[in-house]
Amino acid sequence: MAKITSKPPGNGSTAGKLGNLTEMRDELLLVALIFLAVAAFTFAQSSFLSLGNLLNIGQQSAIVAVVAFGMTGVIIARGIDISVGGTMASAGIVAAMVIEASDSGVLGFLAAVSVGAAFGGINAILIAGFGISSFVASLGTMALAKGAALSISHASSIPVSNALMLWAGQATVLGLPAGLLIASLLCAAWTFLLKRTVLGRSIYAVGGNGNAAQASLISVKKTQTITYILCGASAGVAAIIGIGRLGSAQPLAGTGLEFAAITAAVVGGASLAGGKGSVAGTMLGAIAIGTINSGLSFLQVSQQVIYMVSGALILGAVLARGGVPWGAPGAKKVTPAADANVADPRDAKRSLKVTGLSKSFASVKVLSNISFELNSGEVVALMGENGAGKSTLIKCISGVHSAEEGTVEFSGLDRAGGNDERQDIAVIHQHFSLVPDLTVAESLSLGREPVRSGFWLRRSVMRSKAAEALREVGLDCDVDTPVRQLTVGQRQMLEVAKALMASAWLVVMDEPTSALSNRERDQLYTIIGKLKAKGCAVLYISHKMEEVRELASRAIILRDGKLVGDVALSTMSERQLVHMMVGRDLGNVFPWSAATIGKNMVDIRNLSGGLLHDVSLTVRQGEVVGLAGLMGSGRSDILRCIAGMDRYSTGEVFLRGQALKSGDQLQSAKAGVAFIPEDRHVEGIVGGLSIADNLGLVWMRRHSKVGVVSTSGAKAMADRLIRQLDIRPPVPTKKVGTLSGGNQQKVVIGKWLAVNPGIVLLDEPTSGVDVGAKSEIHKVIGELKAAGAAILLVSSELPELLGVSDRIVVIREGRSVGELPRGASERDVMELAFGSTEESRKGAQS
Repeated sequence: MAKITSKPPGNGSTAGKLGNLTEMRDELLLVALIFLAVAAFTFAQSSFLSLGNLLNIGQQSAIVAVVAFGMTGVIIARGIDISVGGTMASAGIVAAMVIEASDSGVLGFLAAVSVGAAFGGINAILIAGFGISSFVASLGTMALAKGAALSISHASSIPVSNALMLWAGQATVLGLPAGLLIASLLCAAWTFLLKRTVLGRSIYAVGGNGNAAQASLISVKKTQTITYILCGASAGVAAIIGIGRLGSAQPLAGTGLEFAAITAAVVGGASLAGGKGSVAGTMLGAIAIGTINSGLSFLQVSQQVIYMVSGALILGAVLARGGVPWGAPGAKKVTPAADANVADPRDAKRSLKVTGLSKSFASVKVLSNISFELNSGEVVALMGENGAGKSTLIKCISGVHSAEEGTVEFSGLDRAGGNDERQDIAVIHQHFSLVPDLTVAESLSLGREPVRSGFWLRRSVMRSKAAEALREVGLDCDVDTPVRQLTVGQRQMLEVAKALMASAWLVVMDEPTSALSNRERDQLYTIIGKLKAKGCAVLYISHKMEEVRELASRAIILRDGKLVGDVALSTMSERQLVHMMVGRDLGNVFPWSAATIGKNMVDIRNLSGGLLHDVSLTVRQGEVVGLAGLMGSGRSDILRCIAGMDRYSTGEVFLRGQALKSGDQLQSAKAGVAFIPEDRHVEGIVGGLSIADNLGLVWMRRHSKVGVVSTSGAKAMADRLIRQLDIRPPVPTKKVGTLSGGNQQKVVIGKWLAVNPGIVLLDEPTSGVDVGAKSEIHKVIGELKAAGAAILLVSSELPELLGVSDRIVVIREGRSVGELPRGASERDVMELAFGSTEESRKGAQS
């Protein structure tokens, strides 16, 4: 495949080193905490530093650490296992009984690990197999394991005198407790597993974004299953150390251990939200907890207080890590106002005036001296590349962020002066702020619920207001429908309805049409016209030039956090606008290039299932076939069936001449299919992983030896793709969740380019990205086409489809109703999509 030439990464290595130091922050803080704790307890009680006490701390910390390693893996995979204490007790009892019968320490060790793994397997079946909550499932397993331990042992301890067992809990090696040595070896093994193997990277991906992991050919259920089994096995190893320490197996051993293990993992840096954690940090967390608990016991502090201190450690770790959005001093949280009134055109003219606004994050200045003004009854476009500062500017205007310099005034009132102008602004975000489990009516009324006597919820009023809001935006759905059942386009219109119910004077719309059909888009245009007539101001963010020119009279243009233009759109050409945004000439954003047409790569015959009722089409080597149609016509469903992501009921799909089994994602991938999903945040990226790790999600499975990933190979692959796709910043260790939308989309495309696909399925590949990123993405598409790839493209942006496609297949109500050659017009496409003219009938027959 031909490569796109670009500049070398620049200072990426320096930034990468700084990133590594930042990632080590938790470990460094824990080391400091351990030294401080030892110094404090030694000062309070000099005997705390005795050899015997330090050995005791080491052995106790080893037990907690070994269990916490498995717990860390489970937490990274977005789970929890509170059965580890009971599992340790049962494993210890069974191991003691085996030793008693065979006098073999090796058999006893294997028995303990096997029993632990078996209880982990029970958790895996319940959680991964049946989808039961990890807390509920492991709670049941905990009761089962504790009951088994008490029953088998008849509630009595079992003495153990086997030398191997006693060595694990009582011996020292080079002055270190044997248990701590075992824990250190397991720490190294777990670190290798998580950092260097396909399984370890899969664990991080599953915890960070299970949908994206599944779309990247990672088996989520298999990964969860192995993780819980390893966690149970870890509890079995801890049982061996515990037996050696006490000289017996106790049926109540491990009581409270689950809490200590969770504390060690969280204090060590693991996030209960999944996708983040370090066994090195967990090891230090276990030592810190062991040191503090031992010190408190030395000072004869009660067990209740020790538990309180452990809880405080968890809270302190979360707060110190920045898990709570404190906000900047003086920042105000913006919520919709219940009684805000729409501005009336008969009122005095209102305005928003921004003067000298500047904002920095750490040492990076993201906004610099921004000044502009908005007035009643006008629509103004806010334009700029992703990362130009548009989102930060909106957050400063709405009060989410506070600026270091400058003022934001509504109708002459200074927000910084303490006046609450929150009712003046409503923001329609690009990424939905809806609660999936609430109904449509509940979502629209969230934060401003109608109540009687200050307490009773008036559901009838809530439903009627919701119905009125839906009618205003032209959304036809039941107000009692759960939000999760709505399509992406319906959710977008629901966001619009929610903003309108806030009755704000200034309405900010961030890429509001990215998920809308043409009908819904036209309805939104009508709504904007009504807002303008009422005297409201609309700040409209869009990367679609035709929308900007249709709606706005002028444009405020940002580049690199600076205001580079406040211009009347009637005086500017599209090329001039693009040049102002990116600082360079991009030429044609949607370029077409000729390529040699080869054999059929995709052949779909009479496909049906879900929204699809009869679809037939072909895609050949070296061509781009566009799929056009209204929202809900089934375009995305076609791509998902080809990728094996969704099943189909009837019809046939042939890839490279071979029939595809319905829903077989691995077979599709082996045929060289790459799937770029519609929503990169849901199925595309794992935000908590680095650029390099995301780029390697598919690559690692094909370039590993016995499950071990080559670090040098992975680094070379990531560096190559970062240069080829011009991903910015060019820092492989940078978290993908912090990148702009365009660069995130490049990462999604890059993870498939890493395996040289022959069939590329693109579902809205440039949705929500700036013109610069669009141009760069289409250069990549052109390179793929020239290299002989077969490309199937879905886009709601007709200029994109018409610009890059060799042929366009139109889908209406789940059926392929016609095919148009290159050179077709927007009218040709829409007539087929609506199916209401003689032209559509001719197209359907072609």
